[in-house]
Amino acid sequence: MHKLVYINFLILVLILTACTSGKDLRPGYKKLLTETSSMTHAVDSNYINAEARKYVINGSSLQQKYKWAESILEFQQALRYDSSSAIFYAIARSYKEMKKYDLALENIAKSLKRDSAFITSMELAAGIYISKFEIEKAVEVYEQIVIFEPTFRRKTRLANFCEFSKPLRAIEIYEELTAESEVEYIMKRLADLYAQIIKNINSPAAAGKRDDLSTTKDSAVDIQSKYSKKYVNLLNRILQISDDKSNILEKLINTYIEIPDYVNTFRVLSIVDTNVYSADDSESLFTIYGSVGNKLIEDTSDYAEKYIKKYLNRIDSRFTFDWRINLIAAYLYNDIEDFTSSEKYIQKTLKVADRIAQIYLQISSLYFQNEKYNKVTDLLESVEEEFEDEFSIPFYLGLAYSNLENYYDAIDCFEQAWEIDNSMLDARAQIGMIYDRLKKYDSSDAEYEYVLELDPLNPLVNNNYAYSLAVRDEDLEEALEMIIIAVSAEPENSSYLDTYAWVLYKLEKYDKALVYILKAIDHGDESSDLYLHLGYIYSKLGEKDSSIRTWKKGAELFPENEELKKLLDSK
Repeated sequence: MHKLVYINFLILVLILTACTSGKDLRPGYKKLLTETSSMTHAVDSNYINAEARKYVINGSSLQQKYKWAESILEFQQALRYDSSSAIFYAIARSYKEMKKYDLALENIAKSLKRDSAFITSMELAAGIYISKFEIEKAVEVYEQIVIFEPTFRRKTRLANFCEFSKPLRAIEIYEELTAESEVEYIMKRLADLYAQIIKNINSPAAAGKRDDLSTTKDSAVDIQSKYSKKYVNLLNRILQISDDKSNILEKLINTYIEIPDYVNTFRVLSIVDTNVYSADDSESLFTIYGSVGNKLIEDTSDYAEKYIKKYLNRIDSRFTFDWRINLIAAYLYNDIEDFTSSEKYIQKTLKVADRIAQIYLQISSLYFQNEKYNKVTDLLESVEEEFEDEFSIPFYLGLAYSNLENYYDAIDCFEQAWEIDNSMLDARAQIGMIYDRLKKYDSSDAEYEYVLELDPLNPLVNNNYAYSLAVRDEDLEEALEMIIIAVSAEPENSSYLDTYAWVLYKLEKYDKALVYILKAIDHGDESSDLYLHLGYIYSKLGEKDSSIRTWKKGAELFPENEELKKLLDSK
């Protein structure tokens, strides 16, 4: 007989002699026993181990050969002489391997009826429940196993089972284990659970899968704060023992910048800087610095400004050939109004960047922010042929030409963009806006109506067409319908509220017009048109002093506006 068969048989013998009973059982485990025990029937419990042995050996041998059905016949013969838990376990194992889970559970029930604390059968039952996706039952069985044998391995497996349906129980177990010893795998599993809770706490869909989380009395903010603290503390512990420091540093950085906690963010950056990164690990360095830089670009608070300078002081020769960090530096220098340095890093970006259209569009966006439209045209014209199938290149060019009042070149660019992708109605909308500015209303109306035929709820085109009609005193009821669509889509859009007020003004609904022009001023940046329109509305309401004060304020803010000057000169 092969040595492996002897080993398998010896395991069964050990099981036969190690069965235990009389231990305390969890209520949930007792319920499972009751459910499965209804499947059992009486078996002669005479113990004649010597007679049973040859059948057990034969059954074990067949299992080693993956002959599961034949092994069951041998174990059933053994039951004539020995009806112990271990033989029923052996039968159950064969049924499990044959994926006949119900028959396997029936035999496990027989095994556990004879010894409810027979851990080997309990483990097999838990595995079957996992295979059947009955996670709650697997958890209940393993909770009982851990009571019987609270070993590190068994607790770890129980925590694994709990992760999906009972994350707080999994966390409780992992926290207990990490308090006993610092095992990196366990600590990382615990950290992942903390991260999931932080990410999903405000997601009803995610919370619905985690019933134990939804029963906590703490608010979402309190839970997020609690687990954020646990998460960063644990990551700092893992950092001390892990060889995979770059991955832990990335997670720490991403957590701190989301808070945002710039003090600890830059503390971790100092750790990053003191580590020696190999060429294979350089991507982690760029990823970490990229995450921090992008957060600083998004954060418009005064608090962030001093950290922008600290960040830029760290951009050194390590990043010479990384266009992403150079472009981030360009944006950040722009934010602190160091335009010379910003342009320097734009040129560095262009020097080392891959030939990717998105890079040129991002640089163009930066130029748009500073109204450097000539730089946009110079840049995009240089790559126009290279990206001849990229819709955004001629579209951005058209926007730049339009802002330079080079309207016919702008129209050509928008037509080119439309040829590349005729699903992008924005191109036709922009053409309509240009014809509107040129007072070529037949052409502008045709463009607007074409877009609205395909996209009748388009808020921008509804707004622009409505305003154009109001300026011309044409089809005002139709203009009213269109601007209501636009404002319904974006009720806090200052430009749309201004148009609504102006249409109401033209319809002689001055009280309502005043309400919406004041909303427009509350919700948006100040513009000369807002002061013009507000002054006209006050005038129609008989509030002459308010009208003059409004126009004076507008003239002070926008001295280049000729209409405001003429209105004041005439008073």
